[in-house]
Amino acid sequence: MNDFPVILGCITVVLWSQTQAGPRFTENENYFQQLHRYYQTPATTDWEQQHAGEYYVENNVWNKGNSKDYRQEIGIQANKDGSVSVAWAWEWPAGSEIVAFPDILYGKNPWAPQSSTPQMPVALKDIDTLTAEFEFTHYGYGHRNSSFQIWLTTDVADDKHLLNEIMIWIRNDNLPPAPFLKSDTIDGQPFNITILKNHGDPNLVPPVHWTYYAFVNPRLDWKGKIDLLAFFKMLIEDKLIDPNAYLAVINFGNEIRDGKGITALNNYRIHLVRR
Repeated sequence: MNDFPVILGCITVVLWSQTQAGPRFTENENYFQQLHRYYQTPATTDWEQQHAGEYYVENNVWNKGNSKDYRQEIGIQANKDGSVSVAWAWEWPAGSEIVAFPDILYGKNPWAPQSSTPQMPVALKDIDTLTAEFEFTHYGYGHRNSSFQIWLTTDVADDKHLLNEIMIWIRNDNLPPAPFLKSDTIDGQPFNITILKNHGDPNLVPPVHWTYYAFVNPRLDWKGKIDLLAFFKMLIEDKLIDPNAYLAVINFGNEIRDGKGITALNNYRIHLVRR
């Protein structure tokens, strides 16, 4: 739930554009072999980044601790229409805690010096339209979810001014959610909403805390468009977040506890229109 970099690794810039149909993955073939078929030079080291336009992927291993017997790789490709296609594969030993969050980022990571796009950070009240569009594929076993992770901050948008971590679980594979708050329908889909107050991460020094919300929908696939602004509107209407907060960054990744897996997002795009 607290997935962010403690250190920054090597950065690779991906400059070429994808001209073929989006990568297609299968359940039974080796996940890393499939990843390398479409992404020939993926990020393989801890915290390594690759960039394409206003998006970048990060080989996030935020809570790996002393783990050594693991493998995690991630790649990104730019598409001609301005979207990107990304994929990552992993293999982690059995464990009891979340260890990693390989992800794609758009915006100002509170732990990064600058934003990937001039669009963000942006005040929630200044957003007219905010959607995410993509085709989602996932295979694997073990404990993990597939989710958006969104950080709300003050206008400073750094790690000392965190307000909320908001997650949208579009798939859950054996991870226990946070304590239940309520059920609601958002963007036409049913969600259980969970909450953790005074949430934080023991890896951070000095300690930082925030309120965490997760919208949990265990559906097994998603293709199309998600209205992200609808989630903020519900939280504001219920007086659960500050309407004057700023949207800093939108991430999508897998919270991984253990097991093997592969996730792919084809034609991924964040569409943000200001008022």
